[in-house]
Amino acid sequence: MYRYQLTVGFNDCDAMQHVNNAMYYTYFETARNELLQLFNPDLSIENWNIIIGSTACNYLQEIHFAQNITIFSWISRIGNSSFVVEHAIQDEAGQWKARGRAILLQYDFQNRHTIPINETIREQLSKHLHGPEDVPDFREL
Repeated sequence: MYRYQLTVGFNDCDAMQHVNNAMYYTYFETARNELLQLFNPDLSIENWNIIIGSTACNYLQEIHFAQNITIFSWISRIGNSSFVVEHAIQDEAGQWKARGRAILLQYDFQNRHTIPINETIREQLSKHLHGPEDVPDFREL
């Protein structure tokens, strides 16, 4: 499981005085960077080999300016060329703020098709198959 901590910035909030719904996806994306380094260690665009097939978010509670939050990321499934990344956002008080899910695919941009995840990366992904113990289930829509 990966952990990424941040303090909510002023720009992240909207007129409703809480974090804008679109920012949750940015938080999830940023939290995935360490995981993406398994596929592309220097995260260079020239070697980019991941695309997103699907993303979703369950908004559980509002997040506000200057709150310190932790984004947890872990793997729930590894397929042939795809894998599912789960996300959960928690505040300092231990309250769950959001649950997210992304389906990512390893992709050959030159030939424009998915490619199998090699055994070395598969083993690395397998080390992150467990999330936080008390995290709420992801609700399918």
